[in-house]
Amino acid sequence: MLVALLVSFFVWRRQRWDFLQQDIFELTGLLWLAVGIGTLGGVYVSVAMGVVTTFWWCKRKKWNFWEWSDELGPLSLLVISVGQLNPIVAVGVPMALWVRENFKKIRWYKSGRLGLAGLTALGWWGMAEFLVAIWRRHGLYWKDTIPLVLAIVALTIIFIRHGKKT
Repeated sequence: MLVALLVSFFVWRRQRWDFLQQDIFELTGLLWLAVGIGTLGGVYVSVAMGVVTTFWWCKRKKWNFWEWSDELGPLSLLVISVGQLNPIVAVGVPMALWVRENFKKIRWYKSGRLGLAGLTALGWWGMAEFLVAIWRRHGLYWKDTIPLVLAIVALTIIFIRHGKKT
């Protein structure tokens, strides 16, 4: 709960000048409700509900989904790493935060489009979950491939979006 409040505060602090403060609080409240309900189905359902809720809210308010992906992705990694006590996921938090602040300086990311930090966070989380699944078990089950698929999808979207602006 404390982590959820801290994340909500950091989101509000960075976005309060660009969006109505009430809308930011409503979004974070909806996110924590959706993610909390999603935890009943496991971490994958929880993450999916968070992404769908953010997408729905951004469409409803006519906000840029990729901007909010950049804002919430690194912080979501933090929440997941604390919730799972997973230090491998936690390593991705500073990396995703660095990408969020410096994505326009990355040479190969010519487009400069928003969303790279959120996709980096999703890709890192997927790879970390897959590696932990391999390490902890003597074999892989079908559900262990879900994070690998998420990582591949995130990397594919990054590759598609990296070109010149159109």
